[in-house]
Amino acid sequence: MYKVIVFDIGDTLIGYEPDSITVITRRFDNIGIKITAEEAAKINQTMELGIAKQIYREINGAERLDDAAFIECIDRQILALPFVRAKINTAELEKAFKNAPIREKQNKIVKPNAHMVLQELKKKYRLGVISNYSASMLDYLHEADLADYFETIVISEIVGFEKPDPKIYECFLQQMGCAAKDCLYVGDHPFDVMGAKRAGMDVVWLNQIYNDMPEYIHERPDYILRDIGELISIL
Repeated sequence: MYKVIVFDIGDTLIGYEPDSITVITRRFDNIGIKITAEEAAKINQTMELGIAKQIYREINGAERLDDAAFIECIDRQILALPFVRAKINTAELEKAFKNAPIREKQNKIVKPNAHMVLQELKKKYRLGVISNYSASMLDYLHEADLADYFETIVISEIVGFEKPDPKIYECFLQQMGCAAKDCLYVGDHPFDVMGAKRAGMDVVWLNQIYNDMPEYIHERPDYILRDIGELISIL
């Protein structure tokens, strides 16, 4: 059925160390508040949904927030969670939370099963990449021995378009010399589903943190998986 399998990179084929749950937990540790792994996962989901919704608003004409305003927007949503509000219940704690480090250096790591999946699929399909990332990702793909699996690698910073802009998919199809109907796209983000479906591709959604697709995205994936290793079973 498919001739080409197209992959996202971040949180699809590669992950990060320390992971998001650890980074979130340390942010609370910095202000003397303990949270459980389950609570950190809920915060992570809230953050990802908030980030996606704000980006979606900006794509559709809303004012583009600078970094400080964007962080403030996401922090408001975290602080609105009832279990967070119960822990951060004074003005002093709220100020400390907002001043606590949000990010820390995360190293890229290849996801378990990623090499195995790519090795198996390359026997039957042409493989490619469409990823929103800086040009440095190209170097990492070579360092991690991933680059040679792919015939075409389209990185947003290099081509000047970001998913879900249809132009980034057009760039890929032109370079790959294939039709959208022959492609299956694999990605973890709701925008992966929206963009690839609008481009005419079938989509595997690696839904690793969401309860469901955000309500403002009307496109639906053809397959929903939890782990990249499950991809072999549907092809």
